[in-house]
Amino acid sequence: MRKASLKIIHKLLICGLLLSHPQIFAQSLSKQFQNFVQKNQIKSVDNISTVLKQFGINELTWSYKSGALLPASPTQLRPIFWSLKDAFIITYSSHQNSNQSDVIEALEWDELAQKTRLLEMNLAEPMPKWTEPKKCLECHGVGARPLWQEYPRWDGFIGSNDDFINIGDEEQKILSEYIADNQDNPRVSFTFNESVFSNKYRPSDKVAGPELSFFYVRPNMRLGKLLQKINAKRIKAQLKHIDLETKAMALSLFMNCRSLIDDEVLEVLDQLNLTLHDFFIDTLAENEVTANFNESYSDGSAIINELLIPDLIRSIFPKYKDRKFMLLKKKHSLRHEGNQIDKYTFSTLDAYGDWFPLPFEDSQLNFIRKRPQPPESYLKIRQSLCAQL
Repeated sequence: MRKASLKIIHKLLICGLLLSHPQIFAQSLSKQFQNFVQKNQIKSVDNISTVLKQFGINELTWSYKSGALLPASPTQLRPIFWSLKDAFIITYSSHQNSNQSDVIEALEWDELAQKTRLLEMNLAEPMPKWTEPKKCLECHGVGARPLWQEYPRWDGFIGSNDDFINIGDEEQKILSEYIADNQDNPRVSFTFNESVFSNKYRPSDKVAGPELSFFYVRPNMRLGKLLQKINAKRIKAQLKHIDLETKAMALSLFMNCRSLIDDEVLEVLDQLNLTLHDFFIDTLAENEVTANFNESYSDGSAIINELLIPDLIRSIFPKYKDRKFMLLKKKHSLRHEGNQIDKYTFSTLDAYGDWFPLPFEDSQLNFIRKRPQPPESYLKIRQSLCAQL
C-alpha cells in the first residue's frame, strides 16, 4: 500500500512540474516541423502545403526581387510564410530551377534558449533536418538579428508601398499574372483559393488611419511588427542579466534623457555589448548605419527603443513592477467595428511585450510614418524617470 501511495505521489509531482514549467518539455515549432517532415516523408517543396497547414503557418507575402540566398523575380515570386503565434518565418523557391529547389529557410525566436535561430533544411536529403548555416550571419550579423526594411516601404515585395496594390499598377499585374500562370504549381497554388492563407493587400480606398488599422490587408506591416518584436526580445535577453547600474544607463540612453553625440552613444552601446546594427534591422551587417540612433522604426508602431524601455523600467523602479504600458489593442481601439477582424493580430503581438511611446521631433519622415506624439501621461512619466536616472 505504501509503495502504491509513493507512486501516486510521484506521478502527481511530475504532473505538477509539467503544469508549472511547460517550457521545459515544450518543443519549438521548428523541432515539431522537422519531426513531422521526417515522419511523413516530405521529400520536396511540392508537398510543403501539408506541413504549413499542419502547424497553422498561414500568414503570407510575396517577394519579386531577392536580397536573400533563395531567388525571386517577377515571374518567379518567392513566398514568405509566418506564424504570428510561434514567431516562425519560412521561405522557399517557388520553382524547381536549381539544386536548391527543395531547400527551405526559416527564422525562429526560440523562447526556451532566448535566441534567434537562422535555419536551413534540404527536403531532398534522406533524413531532412534543420541546420544553422554560418553563411546566414554574413548578412544578419553575429546576433542573428532579423532583416526587414523600414515601414512604410518594402522594396522588392508585393505591396511595397504601405501594402497597397492598386488596380493597373505594376505590382498588381505581377501578382495577377503569377497567380494565373501557377494554378498547377503545387508549391504555391494552394495559397490562391484557400481563405485560410492571409494573402490580401489593400486597395487605395482602404487608407488606414490611427483609428482604423485594417491590418488584415497589410501583410508586410504584420511581418514587420513580428520581426521587430523578435528583435526586441533578442536584445532584452541580452540585457536581462546586466547589473542595476548598467540597466539604468541603458534606460537613460533608450529614453533619450540626455542629448549625446554619436561617439557617446556608441560608447554606451559598447558597454551593453550592442552595436547600432542591433537597432536597425533594415541594414545588412556589412553596411554602415547612417541614421540617427533614435530613428529605428521598422515595425510601424514603435521604435526599437520604445519596445525595450518597459522591461527596464519594471526592473529598476518597484513602483512600475506590475505596470503595463502601450498595447496595440489600445492604440487601435477595438471599439471600432473595422478593427474587430484584427483582434487576433493585436492580442498575439501584444503577448510579445508592451512599449513606451517617446516624444520625437516633427519631420516629414514622421509625417509619412503617421507617427503620433505620445499621450501627456507618458511625457510626465518619462520626465519623472529621467530626473531619477
